[in-house]
Amino acid sequence: MITCIKTFIKNEEGVTAVEYSVLAVLIISAIVLAMATFSTGLTAAFAAISTKLITPSA
Repeated sequence: MITCIKTFIKNEEGVTAVEYSVLAVLIISAIVLAMATFSTGLTAAFAAISTKLITPSA
């Protein structure tokens, strides 16, 4: 049992998986932050486009 624990501690393959996970979390956080920042402007833009599409011009 002790040799299994020592082998697990010396194994460095899991480090890359952790690094990729941290990188993925940072990218997702940046995307969520950007969406939260621009959501009000996008909502207004789509509302204006919707109004122009529904209302026929004379």
